[in-house]
Amino acid sequence: MSDKGLDRDKIEKKLWKHIEQHRFGMLGVAGGAPKHMAPMTAFHDKDSHTLWFYGDRNTDLAKDIGEDGHAGMFCFIDHEHGVYACLGGDLSLSHDQGRIDKHWSPMVSAWYPEGKDDAKLVLFRFDVVDAQVWIAENGPVKFAYEIAKANLTKSQPDEGEKAHLRFQ
Repeated sequence: MSDKGLDRDKIEKKLWKHIEQHRFGMLGVAGGAPKHMAPMTAFHDKDSHTLWFYGDRNTDLAKDIGEDGHAGMFCFIDHEHGVYACLGGDLSLSHDQGRIDKHWSPMVSAWYPEGKDDAKLVLFRFDVVDAQVWIAENGPVKFAYEIAKANLTKSQPDEGEKAHLRFQ
């Protein structure tokens, strides 16, 4: 993959668009002893580079974040559209009632039987600092062509483009 000649604004817009459309990824803390990531649903704040997740304060992830916050990672894959990203940033716990209300839905409420006042409900706030993004919109025919070409020319296949984005 190459990051030469990329339109970084285009890559950034594509990243947020795909996260907003597909939402699902793996969220976890970074640094220190290895910790497992958890599958989460992301809600993007269009006015900032922030992702919000509904969480359970009794989970290992909430405990790992702690009241003081922690460095975090969010891994996102939209295989169907060839968008792959690893986002790094600052992860913290939030009790913002306005934010809880903003994205509340029947899907979210299924996890919290006591509703928005459920004692276990907490928000995970993820302030994105940077992202490594890979865009490989080639499709299966283009991929097969690249593999064949690489084998014939003894070179590596062109899988698309990559970009490192900084948000702060």
